Amino acid sequence: PRLHVFCAESQARRRRSLLDRGYRAVRESYLMRIDLPGEAGEPAPLPAGIDLRPFVPGRDDASVYAADEEAFADHFLFESSTLAQWRLHTVEHPAFDPSLWLVAWADDEVVGEALTFLDEYEAYVDSLAVRRRWRGRGLGFALLTSAFALARQHGRPKLRLGVDAQNSTGAL
Repeated sequence: PRLHVFCAESQARRRRSLLDRGYRAVRESYLMRIDLPGEAGEPAPLPAGIDLRPFVPGRDDASVYAADEEAFADHFLFESSTLAQWRLHTVEHPAFDPSLWLVAWADDEVVGEALTFLDEYEAYVDSLAVRRRWRGRGLGFALLTSAFALARQHGRPKLRLGVDAQNSTGAL
């Protein structure tokens, strides 16, 4: 059995205490935050053959869930979830607003997503994912810059995103 404990870099005393008790650092992540300009900028263009469509609860759940599972399958500590578990943390989340979800489609296949939520002060991208065979074409950047524009349209001057510093795609 393994126990993973999160410890922010700013928590030096906690970090020292954990290290003194035999824990070791195994992974780092970044909490990235951007101040958004007063005017929502133009998002980066989508790759050819891909368009953004609104998320429709009840219709698109299984397709977005499948894309999310595949995109994060190589992620550190990935544990597959069921559709019901995914729904509990996404579409049933109290802050869920389908107008903040960007779903990228190639014909009838979900190829990427930026699932954004709002808190009192800022927007946060809970999940930014691109399916393996669609990576390397600029889709992730297009989704992220589109999320910037959505956050600004919803009156949030900042957006945050957590990123695994050693993710398998090298995406930072």
